[in-house]
Amino acid sequence: VNQKKFRTREPIQIKLSTKDTVPGSVFVSVRKMESKAKELEDKNRGFYSPVITTNEISPNSNFLPEVRGKIFSGRVLKNDPPVKGEKVYLSIPAKDYFFSATITDSEGRFYFNVNKIKFNAEGVVQVDSTICSNCRIEKYSEGLSDYSAFKPSPLKIDSTYRRLIEARSLSMQIENAYFENKKDSIKEPVEILRFYGKPDVTYGLDDYTRFPTMEDVLVEYIGDIVLRKKSNEFEVRIKDTRRGIIFENTPLILIDGIPIFNTNHLMHYNPFLIEKIEIVNRRYFYGPLEADGVISISTYEGNARNLAGTREKFDGIQAHKKYFSPAYNSKLFNRIPDNRIQLYWNPLMEISNKPLALNFYSSDLKGDFEIKIGGILANGKQIQFTETIHVE
Repeated sequence: VNQKKFRTREPIQIKLSTKDTVPGSVFVSVRKMESKAKELEDKNRGFYSPVITTNEISPNSNFLPEVRGKIFSGRVLKNDPPVKGEKVYLSIPAKDYFFSATITDSEGRFYFNVNKIKFNAEGVVQVDSTICSNCRIEKYSEGLSDYSAFKPSPLKIDSTYRRLIEARSLSMQIENAYFENKKDSIKEPVEILRFYGKPDVTYGLDDYTRFPTMEDVLVEYIGDIVLRKKSNEFEVRIKDTRRGIIFENTPLILIDGIPIFNTNHLMHYNPFLIEKIEIVNRRYFYGPLEADGVISISTYEGNARNLAGTREKFDGIQAHKKYFSPAYNSKLFNRIPDNRIQLYWNPLMEISNKPLALNFYSSDLKGDFEIKIGGILANGKQIQFTETIHVE
């Protein structure tokens, strides 16, 4: 720390580095501490840490370690017996849609790692109904549903904490009163390429005269495909322009990331909802899929509107938040009270043996503030560090 004592609204700088040559990941917290608050924290430590015995969990429960993100799982059934070796598709329609496929095991079970799904997304899980017409999907319960085994200790606060609680409550009310001026912001995610990367060809439909049917669109615009019609049934094939041939099988067809298994459903879709069509005109392998090319259709809204299918909510991952911190090198916040108890908070930082500088300001509150750093190095070594600074 650049010094141990500071005045209110004064810049504070912390330099982080490790003597180890391997990098690490840490959190950094700087918050106001008082003896009463510390005493209360110690007294109620483990308030939400109940012990559950093994006989309280069903032996049929499957809880896989979620090391890369949340796992979405279930079974594919057909008249009760599980279906082995069936492809299952997960789609989250959006402008930057998520699409993945997996295959069921010998017990009909499937698993998806949904670490890239955004918070409160709406998705579709399905099998190819043209192959498995009577199949149904049974979703596994996400964790425990019965919390009766949790018996938290009662929270006890005696009257000696009254002044501390009132002071904290007052600070919170003041901060909430100026919430509009001190909003946290969301870090814009880096644009993620679709699973097939850069398409071979892209058709923007607004670049052409619009036609009222998908048949006209595919025949008149898309030179990379061949459309056939036999007994009122449509067939779509992609041209392999590298070898000068036409693929034998139907390509993977997606509308905003939702696969279309029946080509007739594609032909009945409203072309005026479509913004662009991307083509991968080569054989493509993705998980258990072997596709004779890919046709990826994007609508203006990115929600596959008017496309049939049961949708359900996915919790997903909350957006990366950038926590507000005022800068007093300008006059913008001079007349706004600053009762922040938490001066700095970053839940995830990458550190190395090269110094990393963190800069922030003290608030209007005086007293002792605790700097707490914790994390782990790439070699497994744990990091724990605590230091106290004083604001007067």
